[in-house]
Amino acid sequence: MELRKKLHEVDEELGREDVEALKFLCKSHIGARKLNRMESGKELFKALEDEDLMQDDAFIVAELLYIIKHYSLLRKLGVNKETMHEQLPVKGVISRYRKFLFELSEEITKQDLKAAKFLLQPVLPKCKLQDDMSMLGLLIEMEKQELLGEDQIEMLEKVCTTILPELGKRISKYKTVTDNLGQDESLVLYPSSPPQENKNKRTIPIYFFFSSKVSRLQNILSGSKSALTNSDLLYKVMNKKDNRKGSIDVINNSSRTSSVTIEQENSMDFPTYRMNHKHRGYCLIISNYDFSSLLPARRGTDTDTTALENVFTWLGFEVKIHRDKSAAEIRDIMKEFQGKDHKNNDCFACCILSHGESGTILGTDGCCIPIREITSHFTAQKCQVLAGKPKLFFIQACQGKKYQNPVFLESDAKNPNSIQETRVVNPQESIPEEADFLLGMATVDGFLSFRHIREGTWYIQSLCKNLCVYVPSRGEDLLAILTKVNEDVSKQTAMRESWKQMPQPAFTLRKRLIFPVP
Repeated sequence: MELRKKLHEVDEELGREDVEALKFLCKSHIGARKLNRMESGKELFKALEDEDLMQDDAFIVAELLYIIKHYSLLRKLGVNKETMHEQLPVKGVISRYRKFLFELSEEITKQDLKAAKFLLQPVLPKCKLQDDMSMLGLLIEMEKQELLGEDQIEMLEKVCTTILPELGKRISKYKTVTDNLGQDESLVLYPSSPPQENKNKRTIPIYFFFSSKVSRLQNILSGSKSALTNSDLLYKVMNKKDNRKGSIDVINNSSRTSSVTIEQENSMDFPTYRMNHKHRGYCLIISNYDFSSLLPARRGTDTDTTALENVFTWLGFEVKIHRDKSAAEIRDIMKEFQGKDHKNNDCFACCILSHGESGTILGTDGCCIPIREITSHFTAQKCQVLAGKPKLFFIQACQGKKYQNPVFLESDAKNPNSIQETRVVNPQESIPEEADFLLGMATVDGFLSFRHIREGTWYIQSLCKNLCVYVPSRGEDLLAILTKVNEDVSKQTAMRESWKQMPQPAFTLRKRLIFPVP
């Protein structure tokens, strides 16, 4: 009731042109027939609710008001201009294309509009070019006639260049960014933010993850186990086994974390996945400890399980834990989660902690399951409600050559004493050939991964620690965080033989994945 009262108050302040602008911005989410019948903001808000776009905080309405620069109405929804500027890159729903067109229309004067109509007379029906047609109406008509679209903006560029060269340059810049990067919404959309100390600090280029030579890093990386730094104080979740609700202690100490930031000369703001549902999604954790007499028990896995449960609960996931499952049971669990209702979730996460071989993980019965089989349950064809949403898989298991472990360290391998050559499997082969998947492997194929019998695995512990450090302090995207995990794990050393470990992500993500600060 309180939210509807706020929306009613917003509607009372909207003029006819405001409503038309909001309708234009929502054109990608609401059908044209519905939009044409709308005459008020309340009708639009109801349609957004019907499309499951209206969350408890009505963020999309605030986003629309922010885009049309109706800043005074933001206060009625409990936000302000500064808050929206910070949250839009993570929670925004309206497409960059539609926001760009709206901003462009705001630069067009009545004289410019008359000139545009004149130039478009040869390609648009004259009956459509009425005197009272607005610039937004003209853009809509161009879209209807297939003269304008997200990948078809040349006609608009020619018209605007003729009328106002500066607008033509702006469109050209938009095209360049879209064609080459598909990102950088701040280029045309948002007001300039105040200078920030860490503005130019970004991530390692993402091509790092595709290196076919990554396994050679095993022979290059060196160093000893790093001492704890001040930034480690941010992470206090590892041994809180009684913390069932997943709360964690975060010290507000951004200055302490500055020593581990990654520099990049040219910062860029990529488009981000939508992360604005009340529930982030399911996080499935399968933790295999007891393999009977078939394989060594995975001592230390409970430490990893607790850390994952706490961190993903903190991030807003509904965590489901399954322990000691056979291969057949794991297959059944995957089918169960494939069939769950993910409609109101932002994404899906799955963490598997077990023994493994090349390209596979093992059930407690010693039977192998191809990792690709696991991920394939969540393709758009098999799980339509997750289409377009990120699917995250983190696999803690050995993936190849096996070695005897030093004291207190064990290998997540089927036979720790054997040394055998196996076909190297590219982790990219383990994820379906479609968008929005991420597979985080604890080790590159052909190598073992290490697990401390009390402190857990290098990979999972580093993953949890860095999520806790970089989500609240810097709002880093997941690939940047995994880059830091790679760095941290590569510095670890199994003391007796100086063995190393190198994690390897593979992904088909189309956007940045940034978890909102809990």
